[in-house]
Order: sequence, then C-alpha cells, then structure tokens
Amino acid sequence: MATKQEALPMTLSGLFVSKTAYKQIASEFHPFHKHDMNVFCHVWTTGLGLWGFFQLAKCFGLDAAVYVYAGLVGLTTPFFTSIVHTVFVVAMMQIPQIQVSQVADAFDIQIDNNIYICIAAIAIGYGLQDVSHWIFAEKTYMSTYINASPLKLLIHSFWLMPLVIDSLFMRYCFFPKLFVTRNRNVVEDMASKKAVDELREWIHKNVPESKETTHVWPHAQKETSVHVTQLENDSALYAGFRKVFAAHHFDVKPIQGMNEIYVTA
Repeated sequence: MATKQEALPMTLSGLFVSKTAYKQIASEFHPFHKHDMNVFCHVWTTGLGLWGFFQLAKCFGLDAAVYVYAGLVGLTTPFFTSIVHTVFVVAMMQIPQIQVSQVADAFDIQIDNNIYICIAAIAIGYGLQDVSHWIFAEKTYMSTYINASPLKLLIHSFWLMPLVIDSLFMRYCFFPKLFVTRNRNVVEDMASKKAVDELREWIHKNVPESKETTHVWPHAQKETSVHVTQLENDSALYAGFRKVFAAHHFDVKPIQGMNEIYVTA
C-alpha cells in the first residue's frame, strides 16, 4: 500500500491554527490502521510505551517535560483529540511504577532499579505494535517513509497517541455503531441503468396486468437472469452495503435463490 506523502506545512499557522500538519500525518497514518482489532491493540501497546516514557521521566524528576509534551500535543491537534489525550497523559502519570524488586523476587533476579521496568515497557510496547500489524496483515506506516525521511519518525512518534485516539473513535465497531441495526435500508441509484431499463421493458411485455402483486423468479428465464445478475453485482449497490458492513468484517454476496422480482398491482 502506498500513500502520497507531501511536505508537511511546518509553519506556526499550520501547526497551531489550522492544524494542517497534524491532519496531513493523520491522512497518511489511517490507511495503515483500518482493522478494528489492530487499532484496539494499538491503544494498549502505545499506552504501554508512553507509560514507560512518562515513568522514566519521573525517575529523573522530569515531570514538567511530560506536561510540556501534553501541552504541545494539545495545541497542535484537533480539540476533541487534545482533550482525550490530555486525560490520557494525566491518567498515565497517576499509574504507579511496578516495584521491580517484587518482579525480580518472583524470578530470583537481582534488580532494584525501576528504570529497567520503564525501558522494558517502551521496548515491549514498540515490539507489540509490529506484532499487531503482522497478525492483522496491515503494513506499518513507518515502513513507507523510514528510508526516505527518517526524521519523520520523530513527528510520527510525537503524535502517535493522538493518531491512535483518532483511529479508535473512527471505528464503527467501537463508537458509536457497536451493532449493525437490523432495520437498516440501503437506498442507492443503481450503476447498471441499462439493465434496469431492459428488465422493466421485459416485465411490461411479458407480465400480464393483475390486481395482485406478481412474483417472478428472475433466474428462471434467461431474459431476466442476465439483467438481474448485473444488478446483483452492481457496484453502486455494493458501495451502499459497504457503508454499513465494513469489508474487513463482512462478506456481502447475493443469494440468488431468495431474489425475486416484485411487480406491484
């Protein structure tokens, strides 16, 4: 998968006013995070890595640096994203460090420095992200630029959690459409207009007028089967279903034995 990557508008206006710099990175990032479960896993893996960074900063008394980071993210990302990210950072700062001595005692290892846990959290969080991409068969965004523009990794890393937050709230699977409504009607203009016209003409010529609704099996005769097959595979119809049923979760296929032509009285 390839995306067109343009020069980032790294101006004060592009960063802090229009937020176009962030929006451009987001437009490049999201195509590589389409699978709902990959995004869900990223919330935890990215959260683990950032928790390690935050706790490492606390080990060296650099709490202020964490809040400066949160402030800059808040100023350079859309309002809703910045609010959720700020809450996330505050929560991560409140989660206490694991006592390394307790973990070490369980494995009979002599370690008494919390810095090791922070480094491990960063490394594991980073590694699990790649594992998630591999499991859900999605190429990593980093692989598209790392050779040509390695400095872009800094920008990607700086905005990584906001990007994941955006991806999470874009999911139909999570918010707000957890369940597909059973009474959802798909209304689309068919792309195969010629098939519609020729099918209508056949009905006018071959189906007698009646005071009751007439049911015609479309695949019982060649004259209607050809046109109905085109309609069953109509691109506009499929696009309409895909608005409701995501391609990576649902198969959409015609059930020919259940299709009928209804000719109203």
